[in-house]
Amino acid sequence: MSRLFVCLLLLIASGASAQSTPDSTWRPLDVMEVAIPPSKNATANTNKQAAIAAAVAALPANGGIVALDCGVWRKDAELVVTKPVKFWAPQRCVTVLERTNGANGAAAITFRNTTGAGVFGLALASDGAGIKTTPADCNLQFDNVDLIEVEGNDISGAPGAGAHIRFSSNVFVSGNYVHHTFKDHIHHTAETRSSWVWENKFLNGPPSNARARKSARSWTFCAAHGCVKLVEVRT
Repeated sequence: MSRLFVCLLLLIASGASAQSTPDSTWRPLDVMEVAIPPSKNATANTNKQAAIAAAVAALPANGGIVALDCGVWRKDAELVVTKPVKFWAPQRCVTVLERTNGANGAAAITFRNTTGAGVFGLALASDGAGIKTTPADCNLQFDNVDLIEVEGNDISGAPGAGAHIRFSSNVFVSGNYVHHTFKDHIHHTAETRSSWVWENKFLNGPPSNARARKSARSWTFCAAHGCVKLVEVRT
């Protein structure tokens, strides 16, 4: 397990003062720990869930980044994350293969009871073969979370929705390609308080495709009994 620290710097506007120095212009903003799970045998033939879970566990309580090397990272069961972890990969060169083998509730990466997590630049692909109805049957599940970002991902194949959001606020979903899910692409329910969904692309295929005919019923769905505010839905 490789670990390193990333220091983010904030440029502070200081006007045109001649007294400005590097120390007065820049200050540390935040320090995040990065966990890099070993990528050996990162193929569709190997279950890498334990390596991903170990990387999450290696991060401190205040979270950090799990950086995945390019390849196929297969997981065979729901992965639950309860700290502010950001999964990151460059240019969708990582596929997280959510293999369910037809089991119920096995697809999702679930973020629960946390603030400040996210998924960036991954391809999330499930082997869904028909509609399933629990939140854990979705590619991503967000349950009682705040300040969540889902950006620049390819999300497909779930027996449920691409992303299921409930009891959450300040969820930002942008720049994703969500396609060939068996239920809604982005599903909001059960007291989701605020969510911003914009500049995503949604696709399920032509009507001649048998899988597409059974696929998502709507692009971005907000249950009438659930959401209080769904802001700016654009595709």
